[in-house]
Parts: sequence; C-alpha cells; structure tokens
Amino acid sequence: MSSVLGLLCPRLLPRQWLHTGLDINLVAGRAKPSQVALSQILTINVYIFSSGEYSRYMSNTELRESSFWVLTALAAGRNHGYALIQETHELSSGRVDLKVPTLYAALDRLREQGSVALDGDEVVDGRLRRYFRLTDAGASRLSDEIARMEASARQAKSRLKLRTSPATRVAIA
Repeated sequence: MSSVLGLLCPRLLPRQWLHTGLDINLVAGRAKPSQVALSQILTINVYIFSSGEYSRYMSNTELRESSFWVLTALAAGRNHGYALIQETHELSSGRVDLKVPTLYAALDRLREQGSVALDGDEVVDGRLRRYFRLTDAGASRLSDEIARMEASARQAKSRLKLRTSPATRVAIA
C-alpha cells in the first residue's frame, strides 16, 4: 500500500482517516521544555494516509483545473487519452495544454475518486487506445464544481459593482 505524506491541521481531518500520527515538539533553543514559555513550543502533527484515504479526502475539495476540464470533456461521452488532450485544450480556449503525464495523473486520481471509469480498449492503426467515461458521481461532482465556480463569480462581480469608478461599473454591467 503506497502512502502519501500530508502535513495537515488535525482539526480538518476526520479521525477515521488517520493512518499514523506523530507529534513532534520542538523547543526554541532550550534543552529543557520546563524552562521555556508555552508560546515557544511548536507542535507539528504529521499524518500519513494510504493513497485511497488521501483520494477520498481530496475528493471533497475543489477540482484542479486539469481535472475540471477532463470531466467537462468526458461529459459529452467516452473518449481516449490523446483526444482528451486535444478536447481540453479546445474547451479551455487554449488555457489548458495537458501533457500526457498530467492527463494520466488526473485520470488516475479521478478513477480512484469514482468520477471516471475505464470504458474499454481499442486498437487503432496498431496502437492501443484506452477509453474513459464520466460516471454518475463524476457528473454530480462536475455539477457541484460548476455551482461553486458560479457562486464565486457572482460574489466577485457583486464586489466589483461596489467600486466607485464609472469605467469599472460599465465594464461589468
């Protein structure tokens, strides 16, 4: 079982995900903690997750841009790796230019989270194409991310309207 090391605030972490915990107390330049004021002691909590635990934890956070565009591309139907690279580039108006390792890291992460599933292999011109599809959980996750992004954009737009500059008010109206 591979492990991922995460340095996290323990209050953000559900206890059942804790695989191993180590508390390290560092004292600011003194040999005996009894000689040191409490404010001079630093505690570092180290948590080690199995890869599955880490993926479940990360699935509850916002999507990375590459993952967002991969899910968006797969929303139209199953596709293979090279076509996903081209489609994410096109859909993002050229802002996202995925390299092969980045794409497959995103696909692996999304598969572990249940957002994407393998959908068969085909040999085309002597080359193997592995196809992926969006799962129902992936469609729900994409929908949630779209709603989060829209809410963020509404907040930003409402803040911009508070500016007193006439040029800004005209530009966002």
